[in-house]
Amino acid sequence: MALMGQAASFSSALPRRILLAGLPESDTRRLQVFLLVDSDRLRQEWRIVTEGPVDVYFYAADDPPTVPGWLERAPHQVRIVEAAAHVEAGDLLVLRRPLQYDDFVEVLAAIERQTPAPPPALRTRAPAAAAPLAVRFRLRRWPGTNLLDAIPQGLRMASFITVRYLSVDELASLSGVALERCRHFLDLMRDNDLLRAEPAAPPPPRATRDPARPDRALLTRLRARLGIPEESR
Repeated sequence: MALMGQAASFSSALPRRILLAGLPESDTRRLQVFLLVDSDRLRQEWRIVTEGPVDVYFYAADDPPTVPGWLERAPHQVRIVEAAAHVEAGDLLVLRRPLQYDDFVEVLAAIERQTPAPPPALRTRAPAAAAPLAVRFRLRRWPGTNLLDAIPQGLRMASFITVRYLSVDELASLSGVALERCRHFLDLMRDNDLLRAEPAAPPPPRATRDPARPDRALLTRLRARLGIPEESR
């Protein structure tokens, strides 16, 4: 769910599809978080799905499962291994634990370079449920280490909304983190039920004059222009 979403119709390639084949929950959550963060190294949209056909699948078993590929093309296979596991030299389609965002993006970028995009299709992006900008957020509790480690500058952003309510704009201004990254961070905290929200304080109401009461300053100026002395009180 994005904090800022706009409806847009466009023609482009279908999203590339990722299957997480039998991964433990910790790996699954980490890769889901990585996809929330935009990267200028990726030219196409990527989406995690639960069934084939897919473009790539990530697995942690000794033998890769059989998964249908995109049309007649076999899907790419990315194996997740422990940090000390032996990997053949030059094999880019391997991720080591603990999973890192930059390594994940590099694997997807390598797949984009190796294979053409899926066929284009006309589609409409539905508007995302957008939280109003006039909302401020604060953490209910400190996020888990795995969650924060998976978000670039996550620790920094979390520290700013631990003791105070901030809007997404205020968080970006105080933390020095890009606005879009702050939005992704708040999305993720909200999806994990870690945020409290409150409306931003409304601007103070403008003073209004009671039409039943005369404007004394205006009367004073009129009397002075007409030469009428002030009434004694």
